[in-house]
Amino acid sequence: MIPRMIMMYMLFNWLFGSKTAAPVKDKTGKVIQPHMCAFGRGQQFEFNAWVTPNKTFDFQTFEVPTWKEERIIFANIDQNSRNYSTNLTKTSHQDLYNTLVTNHTLYLHAFLSQRSHLLNNSKTVHITHPLNKYVKIKKNLKKNLLSDEKNVTLIKSEPDVYGSYFNPEVSINLVDYQEAIPSGQILPHVKPHLKFPGKSLNYLPVMYVNEFWTLKEKLLLVNDTVENIPLTITFDSMSALKWQVYLQFEMSMEMQKKLGTVTGDDDQDDFKRMLTDTNPILLGVTVFVSILHSIFDFLAFKNDIAFWKDRKSMEGLSVRTIFINCFMQLVIFLYLFDNDTSWMILISSFVGLLIEFWKIKKAVNVSIDKNKFPYISFVDKGSYVNSKTRQYDQEAMRYVSYALYPLMACYTVYSLIYETHKSWYSFILGTIVGFIYMFGFIMMTPQLWINYKLKSVAHMPWKAFMYKALNTFIDDLFAFVIKMPIMHRIGCFRDDIIFFIYLYQRWKYPVDPKRMNEYGQGGEEDDEALLEKIGQLECKAETKPSEGVKEEVVNEKDVAKGEDDNDLRHRNVTKPLEE
Repeated sequence: MIPRMIMMYMLFNWLFGSKTAAPVKDKTGKVIQPHMCAFGRGQQFEFNAWVTPNKTFDFQTFEVPTWKEERIIFANIDQNSRNYSTNLTKTSHQDLYNTLVTNHTLYLHAFLSQRSHLLNNSKTVHITHPLNKYVKIKKNLKKNLLSDEKNVTLIKSEPDVYGSYFNPEVSINLVDYQEAIPSGQILPHVKPHLKFPGKSLNYLPVMYVNEFWTLKEKLLLVNDTVENIPLTITFDSMSALKWQVYLQFEMSMEMQKKLGTVTGDDDQDDFKRMLTDTNPILLGVTVFVSILHSIFDFLAFKNDIAFWKDRKSMEGLSVRTIFINCFMQLVIFLYLFDNDTSWMILISSFVGLLIEFWKIKKAVNVSIDKNKFPYISFVDKGSYVNSKTRQYDQEAMRYVSYALYPLMACYTVYSLIYETHKSWYSFILGTIVGFIYMFGFIMMTPQLWINYKLKSVAHMPWKAFMYKALNTFIDDLFAFVIKMPIMHRIGCFRDDIIFFIYLYQRWKYPVDPKRMNEYGQGGEEDDEALLEKIGQLECKAETKPSEGVKEEVVNEKDVAKGEDDNDLRHRNVTKPLEE
């Protein structure tokens, strides 16, 4: 999100920013003067603020301000920093307290003017800001399926309830913005904040209520049980650059909401919390690796597709793991859909699910059988059946089941007794997904077993695997930075164990990149070079006299077919045969 906002800010400044522009002329050819600030830097103002239950303000009704400050300098200086604190209770500010606890809105009216010009609208900046907002309270649809008698259907049919959330800390900033803006070229995100008195071309100073750092957890839910409501108002100055960055952040977040990449205030609060609670160096590293994460995702996707597209033999690969991964992806997709996840994440998960289904078609022979339910037949390919890979795959799944089934049974019982769920359907999805996060790495072990028994890793899609492994380490970094459930943190770290075992196997069973491996894959030499080398060896064999030992030239088909003997990986192009 941060790189996107920085790019958008640079784009807006490039399109609309301060640069030498041609004078704007009207229809008669007369030059229209640019918009200027009505007050110059260094002028003094006084600040008055009223907290009232009325959205409109009348000086005759409210004579004495709630808070007043003088000698405010129109500049970005520390001298302008002021604050005001009070408490709204039944005895102090009783009218304001009663307004809040009866679910009405309280407003802050802030005025910035020169001395003795408070009533002059053409020289006074006035902003109105609500101090509380109404948020729909989420219905608790979860229950213990064994002991709770809550009627979820009845709760769903009940009308929505909105709570009044009060912001106890309000920050008002005087922006040191005094740009000369050509007519008709005001930045889109700046325009709503500029006020032009009457028909004047000059705009008044900008007062900005900064709520960017206000998290939902800091808001106070107001009802008649709350006896003390604190209120702190802070006034300070702000540079024009910093102000525009805040505006860009706010606009970008609104755009994220419309696009569906964030589901609500909770996602935005997580992002803000990451900015405030994370070490700046770690935050900078996080921004950098998040870009790498997107690049590695694309490269892993590209190489995974390329590997399976050209794959003709399943020798050395676990077919059962492919089916299990497909099942796991399906369950995770249904779980995300059941929990109202943003559609961007759903689309990403759905694409991954389609790829897993496509892998099944490449791994086995799929056919339609109308006479037998479920009308789809899966038959192992000949290269898989006629190899020892199938035997090792069955052995691995048998050993895995010894740990998998007891763990699954225990976790299911625990989830049913101690956790809450919306329905039996949600219970099944949630339990399986929780088990996948906790023990999903067990399903990766069959491939490790096959590698061990074959004493080879040449059949592995190493390019796609390495990109996925790098993304795993990036996820580990995010697990420290971003607030997330404990189960998901465990899910981030569990894959590291498998990755290091794969690396050990890669070191233990090295692959020569300059030769065709035992599964008919690769080699840095192309087919023409290989045929030329074989032809030279054949000519050499014909001219060389037989001395009790004959040489048999190994053709391409023999090399590609492979054998179960592990010494084949170290065989030369020719081998002696005894007569």
